Amino acid sequence: MPKLFESLGATFIKIGQILSSRPDLLPPEIIGPLSRLQDSVAPFDSRKIPNLIEQAFGRPIDEIFESIDFTPCSSASIAQVHRARLKGGEVVALKIRRPGLLRKVESDLYILHCLVKFIELFPAARLVPMRGIAEEFGQAIRDQLDLDLEADNHRRIRRNLSDLKRVVIPRLYDDFCTESILTMEYLDGLMRIDALDFNPSEREEAAALGLQALYRMLFVDGLIHADMHPGNVFFRRGIQFILLDFGLVAKLEDSDLTDFAHFFLGMATNNGKECARIVHETATFQAANYDRSKFESEMVKLIGRHSSKIARDFEVTQFAIELFDTQRKSGIRGSTKFTMAIVSLVVFEGIAKQVYPDLDFQREARQFIPAIMSRAAR
Repeated sequence: MPKLFESLGATFIKIGQILSSRPDLLPPEIIGPLSRLQDSVAPFDSRKIPNLIEQAFGRPIDEIFESIDFTPCSSASIAQVHRARLKGGEVVALKIRRPGLLRKVESDLYILHCLVKFIELFPAARLVPMRGIAEEFGQAIRDQLDLDLEADNHRRIRRNLSDLKRVVIPRLYDDFCTESILTMEYLDGLMRIDALDFNPSEREEAAALGLQALYRMLFVDGLIHADMHPGNVFFRRGIQFILLDFGLVAKLEDSDLTDFAHFFLGMATNNGKECARIVHETATFQAANYDRSKFESEMVKLIGRHSSKIARDFEVTQFAIELFDTQRKSGIRGSTKFTMAIVSLVVFEGIAKQVYPDLDFQREARQFIPAIMSRAAR
């Protein structure tokens, strides 16, 4: 299946990546292969870069940059990144959207729309809101193509996490950011998760730092980096946690944060009925065969199984798999925002297990209990 998405091009690679982060829609046997989709593709022709820059900024390239390394640092389905030096001497990273991608994506999304209309002809497909899901994915992809929107997410999350001094998000050069190019501070000395040169105590501290940043987004700010995979998360000496790429975010309103707080407390206090109520009331779809009482019964069993586990035995990923499987079998689809919030925890758990497998997710959450309780009391 991954090779099929890759062969269909950038749009379908991105659809596959988004699908791989949505265990509420697909079972583990499909999510697993999709999660192996590579987030790296062949770079576009570097000879196009000067013209792309001049189109974006309306100025000749040599008026802005002293030099540009035309060999990309990284290359993904939406954009690629180059090291450059501004006329003022600052070393920067240029994120340049692939040329011609807007037109190609709209064409691919039209094909997807036609495919969905065909699938909807089959009775079994009517149990799932196929058109709504396709529109949701289409909007998510369009949002990631708009680097102006990504820049806004970038600035807001950087500002929100500014008091976490060892959480580093590169500064944007606002005068050189457009809807097709982002110019940001170049960060050197980045360590990939699979090449982390920390001792055990440093690993524990580094993993805890990343989790604190995620909890801050989940329980306080409501603007959540929803794509914290190893290609967007790095570390540096001095135990710094580096966060990049803000194209895919979940934006939780106050009511969403309150619901998430109630759900979190329901898990912590073994109140499966409360968790079922929240999923029911925030659901975006209920099938004709949905039975609320049966769903509530299954949720009580699910929460009971996991709330009784000691911290070392509790796994976010396993809980999420069972939660989404319960929803799928019951014919209910939870809030997309709510789902992305849970999935962000699942993705980070994968990172934490590589950095420090014994990280205690529950212990790190305790400092956020006042904020959680305050929202839940509303």
